[in-house]
Amino acid sequence: MYYQVDGHSGVNQYRRVLSRGCRCVELDVWDGDDGEPVIYHGIGVQLSSKILFKDVLAAINESAFVENDQLVILSLENHASASQQVRMAELIRSMFHERLFREPLWQGDTVFPSLDQLRGRIIIQGEPPAGKSEDDGSDDEIPAGVEVSESAQQIHENKKASAGAICDALADCVSFYQAAPFRGFEQSSDKISFLNMSESSIGKWDREGGGVALVRFDTLKLSRIYPAWWRVLSTNYDPITHWMHGCQVRMN
Repeated sequence: MYYQVDGHSGVNQYRRVLSRGCRCVELDVWDGDDGEPVIYHGIGVQLSSKILFKDVLAAINESAFVENDQLVILSLENHASASQQVRMAELIRSMFHERLFREPLWQGDTVFPSLDQLRGRIIIQGEPPAGKSEDDGSDDEIPAGVEVSESAQQIHENKKASAGAICDALADCVSFYQAAPFRGFEQSSDKISFLNMSESSIGKWDREGGGVALVRFDTLKLSRIYPAWWRVLSTNYDPITHWMHGCQVRMN
């Protein structure tokens, strides 16, 4: 394994983590040469080596259900242009066929299928379509006692600026996203079915009122907690508290 800012990328990493039981992987997609999207970690400039999006999809399709048939979630972080997003959609549909679960699950009143119903299926989680931003700015906060370099802060700002809304063709492949900015459980629970929040943002909610509102949300809906942006050296956060409150998806 390598740091996200200095390392060699390869499709075997996807095969390895899926074979070890990982059920959610992130795809950081950018424009590539000759109209073929590529995956790498970057800020508009390349920080890790590039691999073709289609090669990663092929590796996922080959290895996702070898060891078990539980649902796999692909978390799509899109930085690609509209034309290459269309190509992404073509590749996703042609690669996964009937494995791709395409029913919309983003509405606030969504009732999620059971895990048993989703055996052997792949779900795409992505950004909202244009005009439905999920960013409320809360992830920008740096907790007390954490030192972050100016270069790391610049990486964060540049990456946020490069993220764009997805086109209709790609949106048709995405089953769920956070449909509205999170304003607290009382205001937002009936508007969203999926909560996508960083570790630095969720901390407030797993402490407030003993985390009861978070537990209630997670009994019916889905939450994904991802590492804070300032973990540029790929350090891990402790997921135990979030799991105890019912958060289902933890990103490393």
